[in-house]
Amino acid sequence: MRTLAVLIGVGLLSLACVGAIEGEMSGEEEPGAPEGRPGLPGAGGAAGPAGTPFMCGGQSPVSQAWKRLSLPEYRNTVRDLLQFAVGADATAVMNSLPMGELPSAPDGLQGTFARMHQELVQDDVSGWYSVAMGMGRSLTSATRIQAVMGACATDGVAQNDATCLTDFIRRFGERALRRPLDDQDVAFFVGFYGATPGVNPPAVADVIAGLLMAPEFLYHVEHGETAVPGKPGVFALTIFEVAARLSYHFLETMPDQTLWEAAKSGALKTPARYAQEVQRLFGDARVRPVIRNFYREWLRLDEVPRLDLNNADANFKAFAGADLPKSGLRASMIDEALALVEHYTWQTAGGVGDLLSTPLAFPRTAELAKIYQTPVWSAGEPPALPEGSRPGLFTRAAFLASGAAVTRPIHIGVFMRTGILCDEIPPPPGGDVPAPPAPDLRLSTRQATEKLTGVSPCSGCHATLINPLGFAMEGYDALGRPRTEERVFSKSGQEIGRLPVNTATVPQVVPGDMRPSRGPADLMGLIAESGRLPACLARNYFRFTFGRREDLDRDGCALETLRRGFAQTGSLRTAFREVANTAEFQQRTF
Repeated sequence: MRTLAVLIGVGLLSLACVGAIEGEMSGEEEPGAPEGRPGLPGAGGAAGPAGTPFMCGGQSPVSQAWKRLSLPEYRNTVRDLLQFAVGADATAVMNSLPMGELPSAPDGLQGTFARMHQELVQDDVSGWYSVAMGMGRSLTSATRIQAVMGACATDGVAQNDATCLTDFIRRFGERALRRPLDDQDVAFFVGFYGATPGVNPPAVADVIAGLLMAPEFLYHVEHGETAVPGKPGVFALTIFEVAARLSYHFLETMPDQTLWEAAKSGALKTPARYAQEVQRLFGDARVRPVIRNFYREWLRLDEVPRLDLNNADANFKAFAGADLPKSGLRASMIDEALALVEHYTWQTAGGVGDLLSTPLAFPRTAELAKIYQTPVWSAGEPPALPEGSRPGLFTRAAFLASGAAVTRPIHIGVFMRTGILCDEIPPPPGGDVPAPPAPDLRLSTRQATEKLTGVSPCSGCHATLINPLGFAMEGYDALGRPRTEERVFSKSGQEIGRLPVNTATVPQVVPGDMRPSRGPADLMGLIAESGRLPACLARNYFRFTFGRREDLDRDGCALETLRRGFAQTGSLRTAFREVANTAEFQQRTF
């Protein structure tokens, strides 16, 4: 009954994929997705005082488009399908495929995730086609076709050739499409083979390529099964769709043999076996790089600039002094931030509060350890930073380094406001924006930024939403080193002055809260007290899980479940796992 879906997939090749199928795959905002309501506690502002809960009104979530496999999901699925087909020979086949022709998600996905990238271009289709054809040829070579299809492929007995082909399509096809194939499906894929008598390897290669170009291989295609009472348009997923969701969410690949058999036997329908599979998959070592990638994208760590780019510049050389960056410092900073969040996720029972207050450091290189004034860390108990010098994750060098001789408080403020507090910053109002003032070396970075953004129409957002969060971090320089004064250098590298650093602000972590902050420790305390980080983390993990932006009204139940999980002490690991136990994880709106 689903062969029409396959026909659509084959049609993608001739359509050249001009952007979307029925407007659902273009990467544009989904209908009903909120634009954000800055400053509304529990709405666009994620959560208000004391962590105002999301409203769980029981409304049906917005309908979801087909989601294509992300690049990691696609690579992993091809790898594991090869493992199913040829066992130990899978690595050799994988290495022969033109995976380098597959484009990755674009840069600059601020506030979103690669899983949400759905724009389809000709390069995607061409890459898929090259891999599909290459895999077909490799699996039907003289040395592999018997392992792939069975002894019937090479026994020379004409009477069993038709059965040999259909049995292969059922066996290989159900794993490729992540569901059993019915007779109509099998007949459709036999059509790729043609009328050549015997077992013809090139024709079998076409069948394999057809399966790998089917939408149900390339996309997360879900049809649902039974209607959910009281929720119009919401359906429970089929057991095979549930198995695929579990496997792709936690491991970014097709269901393994254990999960597949649990779905095929119906055992996965029982709450006990479902809970057992959630626990088993989350305990798999492959889940860790998936969560690591979530952290990397949520924290926008790929935006850390190259730090050695200006090493030949006299001004930058004078600023850096004996700490002139090496080419690997950027990677060390990113690694240290990830090691911190992973420590509180896997090595110890940590929670959101630890991310805001921890004094522990994880520098694996002497260069970064020098900036932190700690020993190098490799394993075991991490060293502690000098007391009070860097409270929590967001004072780490990865969030402070600018790649220049001056800090970037605006960039830091925007990241904190949108990425950590989940507030929306309105776009600049229309009209002419005044020209920036001329550089003045007598001004500190903070003073220069205040002068630059203190004019209309910039001042409204900058003075309240952005600058105060960035200014709180001015106690660190553009390499992340602690400082109490800002050294100013001429273009030729001569020191021409030292200016006091001012980290006192009114950050308005909750818009309208005018309590002052003297610097990072106070700021992290206000964020912790507000309860807004668990709420924002819940929104981001929702996007990562479901591949779309949240609707604060219709997705409130799932969001609140996640928020409560992240708000609990020592619960990062548990919250990441428990998303699979929300009702929404096993349902879909059409």
